[in-house]
Amino acid sequence: MKFILINGPKRTGKTSAARMIAHEYFGVEIIGFSYHLKRFVHGIYLGREGFEMDPDAFDDCKELPQEILGGKSWRQMYIHYSENVIKPLHGKEWFGDKLLETATKSKQPLIVVPDSGFLEEGERLVREVGADNVVLLRKYRPNHGFEGDSRRYIDLSHLGVLCIDLHSPEGGAWHYLLMEDLKNVVKILHPAAISNRVEIP
Repeated sequence: MKFILINGPKRTGKTSAARMIAHEYFGVEIIGFSYHLKRFVHGIYLGREGFEMDPDAFDDCKELPQEILGGKSWRQMYIHYSENVIKPLHGKEWFGDKLLETATKSKQPLIVVPDSGFLEEGERLVREVGADNVVLLRKYRPNHGFEGDSRRYIDLSHLGVLCIDLHSPEGGAWHYLLMEDLKNVVKILHPAAISNRVEIP
């Protein structure tokens, strides 16, 4: 099993990149480090329906204050439960453990993780699957930073992981440029994979 970790601030195209890879190739599943967290928070406030919904269901409005959250945003609640509840109780590698649990149940050989942002989670993953099976993509975009987020840029090169920086310019052409970069990344992990939705064995 191989992993592409995507790291960067909000609105830099992390989710778009993950979806592009999943659309371009068979044998790909998108699983976020935060998926367990989001289901947990959704379940607290919305019950069973919230726990079972798409973890990214509120991505389009996660910055906006919500009455059900006491005026906080979904992002603020995710950060609160992550940094003040789960990590102090279970440790900083907990989300890495949960990602691995979910990934081992997947039948797909390539897992794309669109929300990497904590060093300990990435290190946990690399120790389990090996550096040769992980590529870290760091997404950059002008005037986009980590303000209001608990994540940061990470570096896994000390473990032997290939780390690639992708810079997305402003304007409509960045999606096309990103797809060309992503094709090269997929071929690093699996050289026989080509475009046009060819299955990754």
